Amino acid sequence: MLLFLRASDSKRQQSLGEATRIHKGVRDNLKLHQQVRQLRDELRKAYSELNRYRQTHARAVTNLRQFERETTAQTSTLRRRNPGRFTVCVVTN
Repeated sequence: MLLFLRASDSKRQQSLGEATRIHKGVRDNLKLHQQVRQLRDELRKAYSELNRYRQTHARAVTNLRQFERETTAQTSTLRRRNPGRFTVCVVTN
């Protein structure tokens, strides 16, 4: 009878150990799922910010090109009105 109890205790210990490992695995899995959710949220925010900067850049380029067209047109007009008197200075960095 004593051997039977020890065998049962051994099985209980084994079952308890297995349950503990399963619980730890589930807990670790939930932590990983939470980290994945956080990383996805950060990635979504990063893409949103990237799109905002792309839009800002596109507007800046559009405005710059419009300014260049207007400046070129104004320069041409001044040259036509004042031939020989108008010089253009180009400043480069």
